[in-house]
Formats: sequence, C-alpha cells, structure tokens
Amino acid sequence: MESKYAPFENFLSTYPDEYLRISFKEIENIIGASLPKTAYLHDNWWANTLYQPFMKIILRSGWRQKKIEMFIKFVEFERVSNRQLIKNRLSKGSIS
Repeated sequence: MESKYAPFENFLSTYPDEYLRISFKEIENIIGASLPKTAYLHDNWWANTLYQPFMKIILRSGWRQKKIEMFIKFVEFERVSNRQLIKNRLSKGSIS
C-alpha cells in the first residue's frame, strides 16, 4: 500500500533546488490530505527521524528538515549529500 505522503516524495524527487521553504498548507495541497494535528502542535513531529512516516519519506528522498516555524506554519528542508546521508543512516536511526 502506498503512503499518503507518496505525492510529496514524488514532488521532492523532481524539485530542482537544494533548499525548500514550504507551508504546511502547501504540503497538504501536494498530498491531497490534511496533516495530522500533531504536525501543527508539536515541532518534534518534524524531527529528522526514521520513526515518523512523513519524515521517513523526506529522509529517504535525500532531504532533511532544516528549520521549523511552528507559529507561522512553515518548514524548511535542505537536500543532503549522499555521503552525509549514508553516514547518518548508519547512526541510531536519526539524522540531525
């Protein structure tokens, strides 16, 4: 079964830049569904960890969360180099 976040993974795979600043609403438009309430209430939902389904697709796509702005509901992602990504995946299941 395909993740509800697959459309965002597809979006990232074709995104041309190394940096992305995007609103929570724009993410919802891309995935065609609402983000869970926890995404709006807890910044740890956006943590660079493989344990959370949305962030797992971000990391798998070669990106990571750089900055979260909970008050104005924006998140910033940056592309991660392959070397850094491999090194971090070998760590304890999280990427910082």
